[in-house]
Amino acid sequence: MVSQMLDYVCRMLDKDEKEKLYDVYSVLGISTKEVIMCRFICDIIDPHGKHKKGDKYLREFLKLVLKIPPNELDEYLDGAKVYKEYPIHDKYLGKDRRIDLVICNAKHFIPIEVKIYAEEQEAQCLVYYDYAKEQDKDAKIYYLTIHGTPPSDYSQKLSRKGLDLRVDLDDLVCISFARDILSWLRYIADNEDDLLMRQNISQYMYAVKNFAGRFDVVERSRIIDELLSDKDKLIAGIEISNTIDDAKAKVMENMFTALEREMAGLASEYHLDKLGKGSFVSWENLVGNYYKASSVYPGINYHLKDIVISTGVDVWLRIEIFNNLFVGFCVTRNGEQLNVKDVEKADLDKISATLSIKPMMNESWWLTYEYLPSGGSSASDETPDFRRFNDAAIALSDSETLNRFCGKSVETIRRNLLEKIRR
Repeated sequence: MVSQMLDYVCRMLDKDEKEKLYDVYSVLGISTKEVIMCRFICDIIDPHGKHKKGDKYLREFLKLVLKIPPNELDEYLDGAKVYKEYPIHDKYLGKDRRIDLVICNAKHFIPIEVKIYAEEQEAQCLVYYDYAKEQDKDAKIYYLTIHGTPPSDYSQKLSRKGLDLRVDLDDLVCISFARDILSWLRYIADNEDDLLMRQNISQYMYAVKNFAGRFDVVERSRIIDELLSDKDKLIAGIEISNTIDDAKAKVMENMFTALEREMAGLASEYHLDKLGKGSFVSWENLVGNYYKASSVYPGINYHLKDIVISTGVDVWLRIEIFNNLFVGFCVTRNGEQLNVKDVEKADLDKISATLSIKPMMNESWWLTYEYLPSGGSSASDETPDFRRFNDAAIALSDSETLNRFCGKSVETIRRNLLEKIRR
């Protein structure tokens, strides 16, 4: 019965692939670029957008995504304007910020912050909420992520400069691409008579599926109906569900093992001391819990023995999974993470000169990092995402693909990071 259920889902996947349009978003490598992906949403919900459909799409967005009651829609739509990258001033930290999307009129102000892969910013939701409340006393923050994940404390609060402020989760509305956006896209596509516009919406919908999941709500409902059609099928589904995280963790384990093997030559050549299982962030200790908790970051750690700092600061080369796989240099003291901003200037200058980098001055231990296997400051379609387990992650279950991936990744590490070290 387990095999039958797997076959059923595979047939649905095959049907989805055959019906799929040419995905220009994926070809151009922009399907996970938040600013670019927001522009489509912004224009299509804008009553004055290039689609020339008035508030047709905005009405359904308010109803299906933001869950505005139907009897209040006209009030929200009256004179509504839509803005992308809406500029505001952060009165706490004294800098300018931009809200990804804003829908507003004389009575209402709706800020929407979008997170696909971008890192959170300090007090971001707090600042946006305070600004929104000044415009609309009933305002809330809409937080759009791949799966509706709430923001962290880092984004919700500010605890410095003599301040201790936070925005409560009750004032945040978490919405998702996987459920809310895909449901809205399917609805407006199915109810659109304009063939060209329907194709444009479908293109965007497939781009969203590429990072949010292959099945939308309608397709998931079909799988649910199939599971509930027979108790043995439901049992089979439960068994698959109970083991799938272990299977994904095994792919991750095999990848780290293969990367360590591929890195052995570089470790010897560049005097890298691989840190063992005792390291608090080593993959051996964390892979098994990756799918059981949200704040688990398994990785491989190498101490750069040639960089000696008198104050006890060490530099590590670290390969880490934080959703995506990336590699970079980070700083530690006594084996513990050290905030880059807490490193003395003379030490940081020496480290930067030795590594030939301009360090990122952020609230973390990372000096610099790049995504694997090809490098670069943002993830590409060939970068495995182990949280949503994208195509690149799935491909690593094949041993030949895994070996090619590790070879390419290690060459990127050599070329982009290690060869630039001044020895």
